[in-house]
Amino acid sequence: MRISYMFIRCFYIIVLFLFSCDINRDPIPVSSLNQDNLKHEKLYLNSELSDTLKNFNEIGTSALLYTGSLNDSGYIYSIFSFDQEIFQNYNLCNTDSLSFKELYMVIDMVNKYSINEDESDNDNNSNNSNEENSLDAPPFLAYWLNFEDLKDDEGNNIIEQDWLEEDLIELKQIDFSSLLYSFNSDPSKRLFIDQHLGKYYIDISNKLINSLNECAGVDEMSCSGNCIWANDECSELKDINICDSQNQNSSFLLLASNPNLDFLYEVASSEYISDYSNTEPYLNIVYEEYEQTTKESNKFIINNMINYIGSSFFISDTLINNYNSLFVANFLNSDLNPIGSLEISDSVLWSQYNCNDGDEICIDSFMLMDSDTNQTEKILIDIEIDLINTDNFDSEGINFWLDNISYLPYQSDPNNDNWTDNNGNNNWDEGEGTEGNQIYDNGEFYQDYGSDQCPDIYEDSNNGCLCEPPFDDCDSSNLIYNANGTQNNNQFDLGENYNDFGIDNCLDENEIGAVFYDDGTINEELSWLCGVCEPNEINDIDNDGYCDFDPNNDNYNIDPSLDNWNDINNNDIWDAGEGTENNDRWDIGEVFLDFGLDGLSQADVGYFDQDGSELNGIYDFYDLNGDGIQQSNELGEPYFDYGSDGVKNIDESDYNLYGSQGNGLWDSGEYYDDCGQDGICDDEDTSDDWNIDPNKDFWLDCGSDHICPEDENYIEPDDNGTERNSVWDNAFCSSNSFTNKNDCENNDFEWYEAEFSEGNSVWNEGEFYEDYGIDQTKNEDEMFVLNQKVDVSDTDTTYYDYLNQDVDIYPEFINQEDDNFKVWISSITKSDLDSKLNVEISYINNISIIGLEFRLNHDIYSTDILDWNEKKSNVAKVDNNSYIKDASLFNNNIIQQSNSLFMNYAYGISSKLNFIGLDTLINDAQENGYIINESNSYLKLFLNKNDNFDLRTNSYIINFNELDSLENKLLFSYFVTNNPDSIVVPIGNLIQNYINNIYDYNDGIVISLESNQYPPLFNFNNIVIDTLKPPVLQVYYFE
Repeated sequence: MRISYMFIRCFYIIVLFLFSCDINRDPIPVSSLNQDNLKHEKLYLNSELSDTLKNFNEIGTSALLYTGSLNDSGYIYSIFSFDQEIFQNYNLCNTDSLSFKELYMVIDMVNKYSINEDESDNDNNSNNSNEENSLDAPPFLAYWLNFEDLKDDEGNNIIEQDWLEEDLIELKQIDFSSLLYSFNSDPSKRLFIDQHLGKYYIDISNKLINSLNECAGVDEMSCSGNCIWANDECSELKDINICDSQNQNSSFLLLASNPNLDFLYEVASSEYISDYSNTEPYLNIVYEEYEQTTKESNKFIINNMINYIGSSFFISDTLINNYNSLFVANFLNSDLNPIGSLEISDSVLWSQYNCNDGDEICIDSFMLMDSDTNQTEKILIDIEIDLINTDNFDSEGINFWLDNISYLPYQSDPNNDNWTDNNGNNNWDEGEGTEGNQIYDNGEFYQDYGSDQCPDIYEDSNNGCLCEPPFDDCDSSNLIYNANGTQNNNQFDLGENYNDFGIDNCLDENEIGAVFYDDGTINEELSWLCGVCEPNEINDIDNDGYCDFDPNNDNYNIDPSLDNWNDINNNDIWDAGEGTENNDRWDIGEVFLDFGLDGLSQADVGYFDQDGSELNGIYDFYDLNGDGIQQSNELGEPYFDYGSDGVKNIDESDYNLYGSQGNGLWDSGEYYDDCGQDGICDDEDTSDDWNIDPNKDFWLDCGSDHICPEDENYIEPDDNGTERNSVWDNAFCSSNSFTNKNDCENNDFEWYEAEFSEGNSVWNEGEFYEDYGIDQTKNEDEMFVLNQKVDVSDTDTTYYDYLNQDVDIYPEFINQEDDNFKVWISSITKSDLDSKLNVEISYINNISIIGLEFRLNHDIYSTDILDWNEKKSNVAKVDNNSYIKDASLFNNNIIQQSNSLFMNYAYGISSKLNFIGLDTLINDAQENGYIINESNSYLKLFLNKNDNFDLRTNSYIINFNELDSLENKLLFSYFVTNNPDSIVVPIGNLIQNYINNIYDYNDGIVISLESNQYPPLFNFNNIVIDTLKPPVLQVYYFE
């Protein structure tokens, strides 16, 4: 059994995130270590021993397939074939009386990419690029081929019939463009593709379904083998040839795309773990099975009705479960006129028919019928029905009855929550009901606007309100409320004054730098803040006994040497004294390639420049004006425009692109004056003042004194514990003996004022509330609550004799004797047309009701027959094994020429990193017992975004491997989010494992890309490691 490779990888990824930081880590006691022995080494990449490695991946184990155009290697195609050994165990392969009709290979597109990344339609691996049905032609082309159809220039099959997804195959000359033209003209090879619900259905019915045409015209006695006698004729039982493992299929499906479209299409493979938006490929099978089945048919449908009281809705569609249901009430249209009768498509939800909500249909007059103590029989409704399929019951008849009967009783107080003054004291007492009791009850709706009873937006700043409730038609021209103001809004706005001290908000001389724990690790909580800097191995790199300049390393500096060209006189021409780096001319001190004026090396072209300019030790250029000074239009030998110091900015000491101090931008943590975008504080202009509480009555949990910690006049917390206690505090006396302010203060106790009350989530005296009771529903709305419906017993059956067209007995309201509402079939008569009946419904009501619902039911026609039933099945796996083999075919032998190191999953490209002195450090550590300080040791990789770098996803995973003669052994993986310019990888644990001989360094660390995480990533991501600013390894250890 082949376990899904994708499943294994996903399981590994889960383990990765749980345990990657502690691989083979044994506890290392540091309490006894001498912190003075903490050493640091900075190891640089050995460019001579570092290299890009090439391997061939297994061709079919990726969770993603591709077809379309590639940037650098022509085209890519995908193939699909079927493992008959697995598929033959599919249950339909061994089912009798079954005939296959249609067969589709279904594929799911995950993403579409453009060759030009700027035009890409991809959604950063959102795994949700499927679109609904489209009128556009599918982007794919599909062909049914033999393995002999695809050959290379030497006449060899590109792929053999016995291929496996685990095969390691070097593929070249993969360009079938010329073959596609011949395939397109051959109907036996071209397959039809249709799109449905975002997936693509490839019709392979006539490729895999066997049809011998040996059954037509055969009599019943001779109808056998692959034939079956059904419905008085001999029919063929068509099978699928992949059900038979003895009859090996030598064909496969080739998936291509229009070669004129510069798109690359990404498709889920059989290794893909299906999710809510994408699925692995599968077969969609349409078949018929000859079996016993029950045929049912209704005998009537409702056509119309005449109402004797109220209005009625009815459902006549027999495909709906509650068909033939009726609903009776005073239904009104949007003009509040009676509706009469109306056909609907779903049951009535009584609570939705409220005329106060402006609905298109509503119930305005709640009383449908008053109670009748005389129990008078009355006609409710006359139902006109159309008889259908009469041939099925013309010799019998129809049994009718009413079921699903319920009514809504009229009640003045359906929830029994109205206040009743039981003891006549004109005061509400516990247990007397809460609706209309003229006091606020917990649970009732209220407007939490505070004592001013005004929402903030209409407050006038004098404890008054600019508008009257319900605040519908308010003049907004004079509002004091200003949520868009920028002055005093507690956030930085463009235009406000700030100190550009960096996120630490302190100048260099006040920076504390790195602070260490006793075990030698950096205390991140106390480090990089303002304070007094103490010299240590981080703060005092030059060991002069003083902290270095910028201890917190937060100064923005993109030109430490101050040698960048600055066009001082704005003449777009370099002039002396304007800096030499990036001035588009060679300057003394800059490194150049002495290739001569043709710019080509003798090693590349095989000859030296005849003018003697190559390898002459002099920088040569075409001095067009003869002034001896190179201008931007005067070409010369290749050089590196790094300035006279020969060092580009990024490599200059103290270069810091991400520093926040002095970067000319406000950064979070820096002081700002919050004076608004105009930069002026305490002006007379209030239009820019941020004001979301003009009356200053919003509850901020500031305590009894109403002074918050962030206020300027704040001194100390309230001594009574009311400040920031997360509870709204009412007024109270310091002595529990008094509840009145005067009594409290007259007895020499302190009276504490109540906190402001707006927005305190507590109802306060004076705030508006709806006195509807704790159910928050007024009486007239309580009537339509669903649980108010009362069920009525089903009626007995009324038999209508179709032949004699009459009814012998009407059982009336038998079964309903104990019900307060009775409803039954009182008459069935034939109309003027043979196909119609009139069914009269009558009622007796002992109770007032506002609505009624019931169903006119009958005994449907039913019979058991043998017949063909069409069925469908989707098959992705058989017994949890994938029977679909798939792979992408492309020129996987290509390796990009680059001065950089890079990683690419699709091409099997990884990079070996060798660091100068790392093997020596490992040996010394083994001999002397060094212990790596894992928390501070790291590997930093700089990425080259200008040299074939291509990332089409939001994240990627780098595998760290052990270099072995046979294979790369995975050590751990590192998850990279977004698209950073550099990556810092904790590496201390790995170095310690090298020292402990758990892993072998083997002259290099091999890094590669992992694709089959979940969700799987774009296989052709090309991550380029900068070698001009090479990787660096920082190692801290204890001797």
